[in-house]
Amino acid sequence: MALTQNDSFMDGFVREKRDPRVTDWFLMSSIYPTLALSVAYVVYAKIVGPWHMRKSEPWNVKTPLMLYNLLQIIGNVWLLQRYLKFGWLAGYNLVCQDVERDADPSSNGYKMAVTIWWATMFRYLDFMDTFFFIVKKKFGHVNALQTIHHFLMPIYGWIVLNYGPGGRILSAFVIGFSKSIIVALGSWNVDIPGKCRP
Repeated sequence: MALTQNDSFMDGFVREKRDPRVTDWFLMSSIYPTLALSVAYVVYAKIVGPWHMRKSEPWNVKTPLMLYNLLQIIGNVWLLQRYLKFGWLAGYNLVCQDVERDADPSSNGYKMAVTIWWATMFRYLDFMDTFFFIVKKKFGHVNALQTIHHFLMPIYGWIVLNYGPGGRILSAFVIGFSKSIIVALGSWNVDIPGKCRP
């Protein structure tokens, strides 16, 4: 599709460079629903949630929290298995991998795009972390870093899925979430040697 004189550069870029495979997928046709959900998350995390809980006792969410954590573990292990199976164990280059835009649903490139879509959907589920902190009245855990992280991850997922599903940008997900594993190990008081301790 060529740009007309009435198109701005950005409009043309947004339309021409998008991956056509994903435009009809849930929450992928436009960035506006993603932005709306991310903004709603921040409004809830910083205003509505604390205001709603200001006079309430902390909720007992032990069972839902355990189920949520179990779902996160199962889901992320499943995502890792798919990343390995359709990506790095199938010949992906960790340093410089082109995006495979094969529209065949049986191709590894398509399966990686589906995997990234699921990873993005899990980033919406991550909003529940903050919900649990708020209803347990642990407002100190809802800090700026956590709020910004949860606000940006669905947006980042939308951008990656629409403009480069698979490819080298996927390594950023792995590097970014490796940090979470190291932090979790530190919070479990696991003996981490030397300067690796968070």
